[in-house]
This record gives sequence, structure tokens and C-alpha cells, in this order.
Amino acid sequence: MSAPASPARHFFRWLLAIIYLVAGIAHLSSPAGFLAITPEWVPFPEQVILLTGIAEIAGAIGLLI
Repeated sequence: MSAPASPARHFFRWLLAIIYLVAGIAHLSSPAGFLAITPEWVPFPEQVILLTGIAEIAGAIGLLI
């Protein structure tokens, strides 16, 4: 069994989860800004941005469970 997380670690885990969640929501709600900076060699850029947004939200959830 592992030791309980320190308050600093707990705080930064929540902070990182919030950052991932905000970034993921931004990918889903306004993808135009991300499309503008996506290199042309990326195939299916709209789908890639959608999937990265979903992955960031999943990462945020993963940090909190």
C-alpha cells in the first residue's frame, strides 16, 4: 500500500487535471484555432484535433481517479 500523497502533490495533480480539461474542452468547442496551427502534413486534421481533445479530457479524468 502506498503512502498518502503530499498536499503539494495533491494540489498539482488537480491543477494539471484542470489544465488538461480546459485544453480538451477548447479543442472540442473551438477547433479553428488549433486547425490554424496544425501542420499540413497531419492527415485528417479535424479528426486529429477532435481525438486530442477527447484524449486530454480522458487524461484529466485519469489524473483524478
